[in-house]
Amino acid sequence: MYRLPFGVPAFAAIPFPCLGSGLQDRPVLYYQLMEHKQLARFVPRFADARILVIGDLMLDHYLVGSVERISPEAPVPVVLVQDERDMPGGAANVAGFLRAFGAGVIPCGLVGEDAGAAMLLQHFARRGIACDGVIRCSERPTTMKTRVVAARQQVVRIDREDTRPLGPEILAEIRCTFDRVLESGVDGVILSDYGKGLLVPEIIEYVISCCREAGVRVAVDPKVEHFRAYRGVTLITPNNKEASEGIGVPIRDRASLERAGAAICEAIDPEILLVTRSEHGMALFERGRPLDEIPTRAQEVFDVTGAGDMVISVAMLALVAGASAREAALLANAAAGIEVSKFGCQAVSPDELLSALDA
Repeated sequence: MYRLPFGVPAFAAIPFPCLGSGLQDRPVLYYQLMEHKQLARFVPRFADARILVIGDLMLDHYLVGSVERISPEAPVPVVLVQDERDMPGGAANVAGFLRAFGAGVIPCGLVGEDAGAAMLLQHFARRGIACDGVIRCSERPTTMKTRVVAARQQVVRIDREDTRPLGPEILAEIRCTFDRVLESGVDGVILSDYGKGLLVPEIIEYVISCCREAGVRVAVDPKVEHFRAYRGVTLITPNNKEASEGIGVPIRDRASLERAGAAICEAIDPEILLVTRSEHGMALFERGRPLDEIPTRAQEVFDVTGAGDMVISVAMLALVAGASAREAALLANAAAGIEVSKFGCQAVSPDELLSALDA
């Protein structure tokens, strides 16, 4: 006797002779197969969404080469650079992921008056991403992460950033810019918090309050130090470590996962809590419903950079498209599985996601 997952309708327990002996006696597998195929109907609707992304805009810079010797000056590898590239990072990466699905995107954040800002804005222009919400600030550099990579392994990372508290004038300009974009009409708002200084509790609480008043969904990819400032969001997507540290409950097994999830829901009161758990898949908590564990799909993992950005991007697009919380989580899980199979932060196309759902 198979015990059906929470929410599986009774018809899923009926044998289906047309499927052959492989699936007719395994109703749970049949239900999961059909569930994934039915998710495909949401993907074309992603292009109808208009999403505001507010958070820490960054530029990811890559120096890619090979290592053949150790430096005579110090016990460090010598990397012979063969390729150099840059791409959007942080909140800018979220904007790029959303745009790859055809959605309208308006990033809101700070960049400097420097070469990094120029490159980032060029990326936005090439992708058709509006820059109306990007604020230029001569007092701070554009946040840039330079990764030196050899043989698909990161050798070292060099960060250029200024995380000092923002002054009242800049904070006022951020609020004003956010208000203007929100009033222009958006379907959802994503807070992309990398702890670089823009999303201080004052701004976080202001954004959530405005979204709730306007009836607009708001999702957050959280930072531990701001955890309790996210109260009232529609969706929050911490990873296992963030969930554990953010609420102070170590997650070691299903029982401790349930305790941590219940504590987060009580403290933050999100409509949906989606904990990403690496090889353990995802844990979905909804108001008034039991824990729903979503297993990961087997694949070769090359680089987990950007997986969290993909999860929140696709989950938000799915919710805007009319998906349930579980359907949004399954879509995000499938998209993240594709993203981690690529090197660096690379977008997933609608066709790639549809193919994964059909597999």
